[in-house]
Amino acid sequence: MNFIIIGGVFIFIIALILYFRFRDNPKNNLRRAMKHHKLGKEHHNGGNKEEADLHYEMAKVYREKALKQEEDV
Repeated sequence: MNFIIIGGVFIFIIALILYFRFRDNPKNNLRRAMKHHKLGKEHHNGGNKEEADLHYEMAKVYREKALKQEEDV
């Protein structure tokens, strides 16, 4: 019985962590934008311009989305 309760609490904590990590808010979108900008920079330095441009575009989308969300608050 204790294993069921401990397992349920563990699953609940994991679900909360995943929710806060992946929800759509300005902080997470800025984090995603930074990640894609960094990947774009790495691909650019590696000579893969097409992949770099894709990541830079994704960074732009997430950055704009975060700015819009901050304005709406």
